[in-house]
Amino acid sequence: MTGPGLPVVAVAGCRAVGDVPPDAAATAFDRACCEVGFLAVRGHGIDPALRVAVLDAARRFFALPDEAKAAVAIERSAQHRGYGGFGAEQLEPGIPPDRKETFDIGTERAPDDPDRCPLDGPNQWPDPAAFGAGSGVGFREVLEAYRAAATDLARLLMRLVARGRGLADDHFDACLSRPLGNL
Repeated sequence: MTGPGLPVVAVAGCRAVGDVPPDAAATAFDRACCEVGFLAVRGHGIDPALRVAVLDAARRFFALPDEAKAAVAIERSAQHRGYGGFGAEQLEPGIPPDRKETFDIGTERAPDDPDRCPLDGPNQWPDPAAFGAGSGVGFREVLEAYRAAATDLARLLMRLVARGRGLADDHFDACLSRPLGNL
């Protein structure tokens, strides 16, 4: 951790085989969580090219005409997946709605999966043709790849939490075998 501001925890050394976190990183992570409640992670391992690609995909999606985005409106999904328009989300009654647009995806699970929970299910994806000739290619693949990379990072961070709390590194693994992590 550094300075009086936001703690920064380096996790690059935690990306070894088996993702067993070093004690120093786990201690720094635990201290940041307990003393500040927030932290930044350095060396997270998500490919910079993938980060650029997901931002480009987001720019392309949000630049689509309203009718193309409405075709995948979150209201059309029982699993709360898809497009949320400007001002569609409101944290609490009586306060103004959020001034943003969203596009939510999660892990896809078959409707007949016996371990499925109410928020599991299919994602909605915009028609690649809505992006114009060739520019919608890869939208789904990029978002799925980024969500998978972020989920892997979350698993590593939970191992840091476990080690920092004096628990076995794999303490939370069972809880993360089928995470309900949305992007």
